[in-house]
Parts: sequence; structure tokens; C-alpha cells
Amino acid sequence: MAKTNSGVRQARVAGEIIRILSRTMERERSTELTGLVSIANIELSHDYSVAKVFYSVFGSPIDVSNAQAHFKRHTGKYRTAIARELRMRSVPELLFKYDPSSERAERIDRILDKIQSDDVPPVEEDPVA
Repeated sequence: MAKTNSGVRQARVAGEIIRILSRTMERERSTELTGLVSIANIELSHDYSVAKVFYSVFGSPIDVSNAQAHFKRHTGKYRTAIARELRMRSVPELLFKYDPSSERAERIDRILDKIQSDDVPPVEEDPVA
């Protein structure tokens, strides 16, 4: 199914916002952000007034809480960065949401690895005659 012009524009704007947020996070790397934090996805409202920013954290639960606190405290800084680089009538309100899907994927990989290692019988060596 083809995207409409507004759907293409939404995807383009979301991609630009991801790029700006990622670059701003990298440039202004703070001690608050521990672990590896990345922007996973953005959902823009139809009128571009709200952007739900889904982020993932590779690290401990403490790293996740640090990221949540960081984004809550610095939302204005990220909106300012978007306003500087995007030409839009208004900058969307940013709602940062933790995305645990990478954590779930890692847990599934560990389970599959364990199952695979449990299913593989040990290789017996042939005695040399």
C-alpha cells in the first residue's frame, strides 16, 4: 500500500527529528545518560503538534531511570534543537517513552541460545584404532 503525500512528509519529518535528537544527544553527552541510549522510533500526530519519541537503553535498570530523568529534565533543550534545524510553523511537543523491545529481543535471544545449547548433544570422539 502506497503512502499518501502527508504520510511521506510525516515519515520525512520523523526521520529528521530522530537525526536531530541523536546528534544533540551525542554532542551534549552528559553524565546523566549512562548506558547506550538510542532513539528507536517517533510517532507524529497528524497535525505535527505532538511527537512521541521512543528510546531504548542498553544497560541496567538504573541506566533506564537515568535516561527517563534526563529526557524529562531536558525536553526543552531538545525542542530548541529541533526548532533551530527544522522549518516548521510550530515545534511538536516531545513525549519521551521508554521502548523495552530491545530488552525483550535480547532476553529472547538468550532463551533461544540456551535452548539450542541444551538440544545439541555432546560430540563423542571416535577412538583411534
